[in-house]
Amino acid sequence: MSLKAYLRDKGMFLIVNLFLLLTFSAFLLFLNIKSEYVIIVILAWSMPITSLLIIEYWKRREYYTSTIELLNNLDKKFLLSELIHKPDFIDGEILYEILFDTNRDMHEFLKEYERKQIEYREYIETWVHEVKTPLASSKLIIDNNRNEITNSIKEEISKVEEYVDQVLYYSRSKDTSKDYIIKEFSLGDLVRKIIGKNYKDFINKNIKLELSEVNENVFSDTKWCEFIINQILINSIKYCDKNDPRIEIKSISKDTKVILSIKDNGVGISEKDIKRILLNPSMIAVYIGLPILIFNINIPQIILYPTNMVGSMTTPISMIVIGGVLSKVDFRKMLKDGSIYYGALVKLALLPLTVLILGSILKDNTIVVKTLVLVQAMPAATTTTIFAEKFNIEKEYSAIIVLVTTLISLLTLPFWISYLV
Repeated sequence: MSLKAYLRDKGMFLIVNLFLLLTFSAFLLFLNIKSEYVIIVILAWSMPITSLLIIEYWKRREYYTSTIELLNNLDKKFLLSELIHKPDFIDGEILYEILFDTNRDMHEFLKEYERKQIEYREYIETWVHEVKTPLASSKLIIDNNRNEITNSIKEEISKVEEYVDQVLYYSRSKDTSKDYIIKEFSLGDLVRKIIGKNYKDFINKNIKLELSEVNENVFSDTKWCEFIINQILINSIKYCDKNDPRIEIKSISKDTKVILSIKDNGVGISEKDIKRILLNPSMIAVYIGLPILIFNINIPQIILYPTNMVGSMTTPISMIVIGGVLSKVDFRKMLKDGSIYYGALVKLALLPLTVLILGSILKDNTIVVKTLVLVQAMPAATTTTIFAEKFNIEKEYSAIIVLVTTLISLLTLPFWISYLV
């Protein structure tokens, strides 16, 4: 349980208390009460509340930390509700009862799910055996009537049999991770087997195959390696050059590793896409900026002035970005979040008041302190939303913070300016 999450949960309580404390402190300062007395009032107000919050936070942190540690050490995490002790605070007791009830319901659901899984596996096994019978009969009929067409049909039936066997295996497997059987096998034999499976595609598309010596033995799961390599080869067959199709297969031994390379002569990334990547505005800016930085080139005013004008557009553009983000925000939901107002109160009132009190303690009433007070009293910077949009993290929340602090600052900034002047 983090302190930030706890303070967010207590946001409305803190907002009310901070608002009352700041209002009363500002009133005392307005009456020219000595700053020492104001500090005593602030301490007398905040210390009991702070002590209560610390005790509550510590109690909850101990309980939830021990619960998380217990959860992390459990192999069967669904047993958590049966192992944790009942807490001695009301919200923890409610959560404990909910976990207990949901765990009991989960056990009942799992029993029903296992019953359905057993029925499903039995159905699949029955279906597989029923399907295999006509497949085997079809192959027997083909063997007695061999020609080019029936041979092609037999190959396709063999593929169907492989898929049916795969279905049967998965129906019997409770955990797909148990499907891996690691053993030593010849990579060359496996590659040649896969090529043999797809020989008709090589012939029909007139693909030239360049197969280098692949003689290494590797340790892995044979059937999954076969599946993966087969998919790669099918992709190469599909996308190799249409006029002169070529596929090159080779292996490279490196230390304890073996690298299998399957390369086709398809188009890959088109020239149009490469140009688009290399000539986008960001890359052009890098190409221009690096020589200027490295060689310390002085830019003529005729170029520097319009460049600065373009740079000055960042603020209005950032406001457009914020507007675009806000257009997708559910205001009713976001404005119910107490942490927004708590953040606005801290930014616009608590931080400047803290600087002002520190200045009073240090008996510093210079322009430096007044400037710092005003800096702290300014609304949240628009760049917060730009960064949030760039990295796609809490962009709606940051835009709301900028909006709310900007609107509230219309009331708080005149107060701070009039007080400091």
